Amino acid sequence: MKTTPSALLCLTGALLLFSALFLLVLEFHLKHEHPEAYEKYSRFTPLAMGKIVGILLLWSTVDL
Repeated sequence: MKTTPSALLCLTGALLLFSALFLLVLEFHLKHEHPEAYEKYSRFTPLAMGKIVGILLLWSTVDL
């Protein structure tokens, strides 16, 4: 199955936006509902976001 580059870029952007929103909602929830867990989790947020961005960028370069 061939996908056009613009469709793949759009899908990658949508997945990146969804991932970022999910992490923001999770961070907001932990900050207000479970402050002790937030202290442990907050240092992993940039690492998780970096992995998501890296995987999506790698995936967007693959020719399906």
